[in-house]
Amino acid sequence: MITAVDTSYTFVESFDTNLTSLYELDNWSYWQIVREFISNALDSVDKDESRVKIAIENGYAHISDSGEGYPIVYAKRIGATTKRNDGSSIGQFGEGTKMAILTCLRKNISVSISSQDWMIVPRLMPAEEGLEVLLFDIFQSDAPIQGSIVNIEAVPEIVDIFQQKDKYFIQFASEKPLFRCPAGEIYPRNINGKLYNKNVFIKDDVETLFSYNLSISELNRDRDLISEDILCRNLKSIWEKVDIPDLMEVFYETSYSAGEKEIQSPYKELSFTIYPDLENRELWANTFYQLYGKKAVLHTHDLASKEASILGYTSITLDCYGKNLAHYSGVFKDIDVIRKDFEFSWAEKLTVREQERLAFFKNVATTMLEAELPKAIKVFDSNSKSDGILGCFDAEQDEIYLKRQLLNDELHVALDTFLHELNHRQTGSDDYSREFADGLSLMLSKLCLNMAESSGLPITLPVTDKGLRLPEDLKFSAENMAGRINTVGNEIIIEVAGIVLRGRIPGDKLRTHSSTRNVVFFKGSFYLNLPRWLREALPGEVSFNML
Repeated sequence: MITAVDTSYTFVESFDTNLTSLYELDNWSYWQIVREFISNALDSVDKDESRVKIAIENGYAHISDSGEGYPIVYAKRIGATTKRNDGSSIGQFGEGTKMAILTCLRKNISVSISSQDWMIVPRLMPAEEGLEVLLFDIFQSDAPIQGSIVNIEAVPEIVDIFQQKDKYFIQFASEKPLFRCPAGEIYPRNINGKLYNKNVFIKDDVETLFSYNLSISELNRDRDLISEDILCRNLKSIWEKVDIPDLMEVFYETSYSAGEKEIQSPYKELSFTIYPDLENRELWANTFYQLYGKKAVLHTHDLASKEASILGYTSITLDCYGKNLAHYSGVFKDIDVIRKDFEFSWAEKLTVREQERLAFFKNVATTMLEAELPKAIKVFDSNSKSDGILGCFDAEQDEIYLKRQLLNDELHVALDTFLHELNHRQTGSDDYSREFADGLSLMLSKLCLNMAESSGLPITLPVTDKGLRLPEDLKFSAENMAGRINTVGNEIIIEVAGIVLRGRIPGDKLRTHSSTRNVVFFKGSFYLNLPRWLREALPGEVSFNML
């Protein structure tokens, strides 16, 4: 019987792990020992470092956690694991822990592990052909412990790593992430870029703009290497979700530095094109304009840059990947802002008639249609692509372009083209979509209603022996069954039920007359009583404008 951590253990059996002392001799050392044991402790408590205690006393380094522990079967079977479905954990208990134990014994470092109701004290036992194999002496206790405990002899190399645990494990570092998403975390770079995976150090001195804590499974078995392709793929996944302007500024400035020097940036983040999530694209574009100005555009070639500068734009040279990202996010290239000047021959000073027509179009849009005008309405003499283009709408610039001849043709043709392009702006749809057709119908309805309000809605009413039959939708009350008739010249004006009916009859003038007349209800219709002379003077039907 032996005693450890105030608990008495009784020897049960010796277990042959079937690992020789030469297994992975060159690949594991002091760092891998500490990494494995601390990783296991953190994994057992869901990465909560407050539930892991690390102490050095009485010549030993102690790692303990308050997790649930694990049964002895997981120490016996290589590859057995309590983390099979835990994507945040590193590796499997079986092989990794056995490798750490074997490395301790090869370096003459004593070690023991306890969990639940068992304890392992490992040793090397001579085997055939001069080899040694790893053997576990297994002890059992009647008083289970909470969590797990690892005791490692505190040799200087082990102590040094323990004292720098904040360098090797994110949980113990004081720095907080600059950005976090499911694909990983971005940390300040300091002097060297560092890579962590699932909170555990992989390597440093990496050519990256920042340090990263990744969340990947495609590491080598010893968890200390990562391929360039996998690294870039995971960095890309993180950056496509970035929504922090400060990080975006660093990216743009680095891309600008490489672009100005006409070199390939050495940083991993600029070795692929980032396509930000849809909700972050505008933020990337706004950050670009914050850095370089509202009239900044992306440089494509010197001629386009020169032409853009004449128009007041500043051409910014980014490296190819930064340019792709900015353009995808909505930043214009210099060729974009000058393309219209190459494509259109813009009209010189407009005549008074042409200016009046443009003013009329704007009045129709704002007054009759209650529509918002585009930023500009420009007039062109010709288009290099086709003489048949009479108008178009540029959504990027928010501008409507009209051919000059329209302003001198028949008014309805010019107005039709203007309203067509305005509808593109209103609906954001092309000519063949249902949304575009519905938009035109809505415009027509608004124009008709506006005309009705100003000139009246046409309506024809019959003249009968009961009087003038009134529109069916008029409302009357018992206290108000009357209307007023006024005649002057050949015009008749009727005021009834809150509306005005204005009509004009052909032929001779009517006598001047004004009187209040009763309204009667007969077989579902209302009739306004007319003076006999007026009824005889009117035709069988009278056309009115209902105001």
